[in-house]
Amino acid sequence: FGSADAESKKSLKVNTQSGRSIQVNICDSCDSVWFYMPVEPVYISMEEYHSIIVDSTFYKCNFRIEPYWNVSYWKGLDSVGIGTKMCILPNYYSSNCDRPSSYPQRRILFKSLEGEMIEWYPLPVCSYDTIFFYMSDRDVKVSVEEINYHSIIMDSSFARCNVVVNPNRDLDSIADGLLLNFMSIFNGLGNESKLTIQTKDGDTLKSFKIGDDVKYYMPNEDIVLSVSNPVYEIAADSLHMESYVYYPKFAEAGTSVEFVYKGNIIPKILTKSNTLKYDVSQNDSTGIFVMPYDNVILSAKQMKDLTIQVDACSGGEIRCPQSANAGDTIIFNVVPDIGYGNNVVINNGQIKCHLYNDTTYWFVMEPDMDVRINACFYRASESVCLDPTCKNNLTIHNESNFYIKDIDNLVCYDSIQSGTRVILTGFGSADAESKKSLKVNTQSGRSIQVNICDSCDSVWFYMPVEPVYISME
Repeated sequence: FGSADAESKKSLKVNTQSGRSIQVNICDSCDSVWFYMPVEPVYISMEEYHSIIVDSTFYKCNFRIEPYWNVSYWKGLDSVGIGTKMCILPNYYSSNCDRPSSYPQRRILFKSLEGEMIEWYPLPVCSYDTIFFYMSDRDVKVSVEEINYHSIIMDSSFARCNVVVNPNRDLDSIADGLLLNFMSIFNGLGNESKLTIQTKDGDTLKSFKIGDDVKYYMPNEDIVLSVSNPVYEIAADSLHMESYVYYPKFAEAGTSVEFVYKGNIIPKILTKSNTLKYDVSQNDSTGIFVMPYDNVILSAKQMKDLTIQVDACSGGEIRCPQSANAGDTIIFNVVPDIGYGNNVVINNGQIKCHLYNDTTYWFVMEPDMDVRINACFYRASESVCLDPTCKNNLTIHNESNFYIKDIDNLVCYDSIQSGTRVILTGFGSADAESKKSLKVNTQSGRSIQVNICDSCDSVWFYMPVEPVYISME
């Protein structure tokens, strides 16, 4: 109460549910009062009263308003204490106030004497369908009105800024008087966005920031919502002004911003606290980013020529360019000597190396990272296996020693070095179809090119650095 608020202390009333008044003891030197709890519920109120004014539409539907508790100090609707729990209920079922189950067509409406909406409730239709409310701190007018349903129309700016309307329901059927809330989930940064509510004719009903705690009741007409984000500045820093050919000087937060640059640079899009991500077009000269809720500085990092160094041991060679730019795709060849295989590693595995075919590899240059390619060549020996479709007819000849073994009904020739030319004979010089039907695949499933001798009874291929499997189609 405040130690000096004697009047408020004296105006406090404590009554039991049956209406009996309970003694309240006042502490004159402190901010409190106290009483002993009786053996039934009590109701505490201040001795401040307001009126409930009921118009003819309310009585026409045969309703009554009374206190929730049957208290002896009840003085009528002209003098209702603040916070008093009240109830509204029909005297009996009234066909004049019927409503379908899908939507209430009428409602009980609470307004201030100035016409401001306070609250509304669907119309009760039976004796046990009771409305409870607490008396306001001002006079209220109670009436029964028709419920009209209208649409909320959101323009394209609403979708772009990702604003949510609550309650989340069919926006084509919003009851007039329904309380609406608005919030933005645009990366958590929507508090500076401005929301405008207009009629279909373009008249502005209300305008406010999304982040404000705004309550807005649906009017008795369709409304159009639009969002305008704040506009921020874009500028290039003094060192890189000539590198940026085009960019807008200002942009609305949440919109896409395009910029064009030139020269051997890597663009950097900066705010006070962040470095923004951006997309670059295929011609590597146009970038796009989303404007944040902050000013933007266009900066850059100079892109230098990166070196490519090759380390190779004996047993083959690497053919590769010696320099490149960040983002370039580098294609290079690793050619092992006959009988050798190879392993390729780039920057100790920091850059991923991709195999294009038997001897060709590729990778992408990383920004600010010189490249060292390591290729280790080694003596390779693998096996060639013939499946049952051809093992009894064909014979293998090659340019090095090997031995034959039988594995799971396959005839396999072991210890054939990579790079060796493997010759298969036994077709007959005129058996062109059988030669064409021969397939050679590696253990990993890669197809190996087969060369056909048209004038003799053989075909041949070069041994890869993994086992191969030979079959007829």
